[in-house]
Amino acid sequence: MTFEELKKKFKRDTAFDWYFLHFFCYAVILGSTFMLFALFTKRFIVFAESKFFAGCCFIFFILLCLYGLFILKTKFELTIWKNDLTKQENVESLKLVLEALGISERMLIDNYAYLVYRKHWWSLFVYEIHLFVDEHFIAINVRDFRGGIFDLGTCRRTEEMIELLFLQASHQQKYLQ
Repeated sequence: MTFEELKKKFKRDTAFDWYFLHFFCYAVILGSTFMLFALFTKRFIVFAESKFFAGCCFIFFILLCLYGLFILKTKFELTIWKNDLTKQENVESLKLVLEALGISERMLIDNYAYLVYRKHWWSLFVYEIHLFVDEHFIAINVRDFRGGIFDLGTCRRTEEMIELLFLQASHQQKYLQ
C-alpha cells in the first residue's frame, strides 16, 4: 500500500464521522445562540427566573463546541514522524511495536497495520489505531473506537506511547546493524 492510497482510504472511512461531528457542533452553537437571543428578548422561549443559569449554560455549550471544533482539526488527520530508516527497517520496527503492544504480526499487511487496542482489560477506552511505515517516515492515527469528540487526551497519550515504542525499536534496529 502506498501513502496516497492510505490517505484516500482513511479519508473515505472517516468522512461520515467528520461531517456528522462538524454538523453537530455547529448545530449546538446555533441552538445555544438562539436560546441566548430568546433569553434576552423573551420572544420565543421563556426561561426560569435565573438568567445567570441560562447565561452559564450558553457559555458552557459555546465553549464546549468550540473546543470540539478545535479537536476535530487533528482527530481525522494522520500524524507523520520522520526518521532515517529504510522501509524494511521501519517494517521491522513496526513488528517490534506490535509485539510490545501484545498484537500478533498477522495484523500487519505489507507496511500497514490496523488494530483495535485496549491497554488493559478493565480500561474504558478502546482505540482504533492506523499505523503505516514507508521510506523515512511513519504515519499514525489513534482514535476512540466508539467515536465521539472528547476522549480526555487519551488518544494523544496513546499516540505518544506508540511513538516512544517506535523510538525504542528504531534504536534496537541501529544497534543490530
